[in-house]
Amino acid sequence: LSPGVVRSTELAPIDPESGHFFAETLHVRRVQKVTASQKNMNFSALVVVGNGRGACGFGLGRAAQQPVAVDKATREAVKNVVTIDRYDGRSVPFVLEGKFGATKCLIGPRRRGMGVRAGEKVETILDLFGLTDVWAKVHGSRNAINVVRAVFAALATYRLPGEVARRHRVRVTDLDRERWMNLAGRSGARRKRAGCWRA
Repeated sequence: LSPGVVRSTELAPIDPESGHFFAETLHVRRVQKVTASQKNMNFSALVVVGNGRGACGFGLGRAAQQPVAVDKATREAVKNVVTIDRYDGRSVPFVLEGKFGATKCLIGPRRRGMGVRAGEKVETILDLFGLTDVWAKVHGSRNAINVVRAVFAALATYRLPGEVARRHRVRVTDLDRERWMNLAGRSGARRKRAGCWRA
């Protein structure tokens, strides 16, 4: 995690080599289910867990009591942990784009030491992933669940040059930006918005 960042909850390590995971509650709301006889009031919680080393996941939980809902969401988030290979251990090498519903998220690189520039929820997710020098912008709906899913969708498109080279059996030195994007299957519209490689 970034220096000075303290998480409210620390979980037991999922993998001995991955380090300890931290949980952060992003959103809690009261929801109501109307039946023929009564109205059932519950709490819905959105929790993100991560180790600050490239592994992170999110989960949703619902229960009649808020602590129980948060606990359910945390357990679900642990089951949904995904990993990414951070570029230079701190950032992403190009602009990533993810979309979920009416929400679109763009994540791009920043120079070393520049920090994270993003909204509060997105910054929390990026910090739990261990991405310390990136920017992010959310367009469209600001619904918390949509934003989280859009961020994970953007990071799911992330492929390191070495991974692309191995998959297509070419040398990394032969991958310029245009060829990399062609091999990675990016659309023409995304190519225009893709950023350059940065160290």
